[in-house]
Amino acid sequence: MTKERVDGRGAIEWLERARVPGPAGIAFDADGTLWAGDVGEDVFETACDTEFVRDEPREGLERVCAAHGLPVNGSPSELARRIYAAYRNGQVDELLTCEVMTWSYAGHSPDDLVGFAREALAARKLVDRVRRALEPVFEFALREEIRTVVVSASPEVIVTEALRMAGIAVSAMKGAQPAVSDGRIQPRLAGRVPYGPEKPVAGRELLSGHDWLGSFGDNAFDVEMLKAARIGVAVHPKPALVARLGELSNVVVLE
Repeated sequence: MTKERVDGRGAIEWLERARVPGPAGIAFDADGTLWAGDVGEDVFETACDTEFVRDEPREGLERVCAAHGLPVNGSPSELARRIYAAYRNGQVDELLTCEVMTWSYAGHSPDDLVGFAREALAARKLVDRVRRALEPVFEFALREEIRTVVVSASPEVIVTEALRMAGIAVSAMKGAQPAVSDGRIQPRLAGRVPYGPEKPVAGRELLSGHDWLGSFGDNAFDVEMLKAARIGVAVHPKPALVARLGELSNVVVLE
C-alpha cells in the first residue's frame, strides 16, 4: 500500500489535524530516525576496535558466544566483536545484541562511557548525519508546548550524549540501561530494553498525562510505537518497515 510522502512541514500538518484538546506528546526513535546510522553500534564498534571492553563482562560474553556456537577464546573486546559480527550475519538475535551492547561496558563508570562515546561519535561525524528535515517538527513541538521524548534500544547514556552533540533538546528519553553499582557499570541489565513491543510501554510512561499525538521511527521494531500514536511518521524507512507499512492506517512517510 502506498503511503503519502511528506517533508517536515507536511508531517506537522498531519499532526495538527489529528491533535485533540489538552496536553500532547510526540515520541521519537533515535537511530535511523533522528540521525542516519546507529550510535550504539558506532560506539560499540569503536570499543571493540580499541580494546575498550574490560574483563568484567567476559563471563557474559563467553556465555553468549558458547550459546551460538562461537569460539570463546580471545580478549573481551574480541569476544564482543565476534558476537557483533555474528549479529551482522544473522546468527545472533537483534534484541540480544542490544543487551550485549549495553552491559559490555561493565567495569567502566558511566562518565568514562560518556567521554568515550563523545570521541567515537565525533570521529563518526554524527553531527553531519542528523536528519535536518525534522527540525521544523521540533520547532513546532516547542512552540506548541508539545512534550517530546525519545525511546531507543541503544544504551541510554550513549543516546543522551548523541542528543547533546546533535543539538536536539527533548523532554525525556528512555534507552537500554545496565545495572550500576558503586559507580561502575555491571555486566547485566537494569531492566527491559525498549525494543519492539517494549517501545510503546516506555513511550506511555514518558508521555503519562499527555495524548500520544505522534511517533517517528525508521524500522520494523518501531511498528508498535507507530501504532500507539494518532499519527505515525516513517522516517527514511528501512526495507523491513516498508514491508509492514500496509499494517498501519495512521502512517505517512518522511524521506
